Amino acid sequence: MVFRVYPNGAKTVNGAQLEGKDISLINGVVHRIDDVILPAATNIGEYIAQHDTDFKDLFGLLVLGRLFGDLETAGPFTVFAPKDSAFEDITSTLQTLINDRDALSEVLKYHVISDTFWSVGLTDGMVLQTINGANLTVHIDTNGVTINGAKVTEADVATSNGVIHVIDKVITSSSP
Repeated sequence: MVFRVYPNGAKTVNGAQLEGKDISLINGVVHRIDDVILPAATNIGEYIAQHDTDFKDLFGLLVLGRLFGDLETAGPFTVFAPKDSAFEDITSTLQTLINDRDALSEVLKYHVISDTFWSVGLTDGMVLQTINGANLTVHIDTNGVTINGAKVTEADVATSNGVIHVIDKVITSSSP
């Protein structure tokens, strides 16, 4: 179990938010949470590989960019994972990236944070540092959550080594 306190005061255990006050018992403490915690069966790499209907392109690019193995390690990680449809928007740049594995690796690293950030811990204006040292900015409004202009379409996919947030665009250094 991973307990986390976020800058906004939110507290989570494996992504479930703690609610109310703790209940002290003779033999321990009960923490009320807002969700059922289930064991995550797969790590981030395995999850992406197994969901090839959504992440076939991402899986192939992670392997080509030599990052796939990293996402199978202990982590913890937060991955902003673009669905295959997101890669259609950058088809003109994609071939260049495929031919330059180092450049491809750098673009993919814009999607990985070396820490776990469940959606409850994200705040508007929050800056997250990626594994390549770049910053991503969280924007939250009535339309939802965006990360450098990429809309989060599915949040909080639990894995054994972190969390995945599915996004609709590929994040690059020039993303807004």
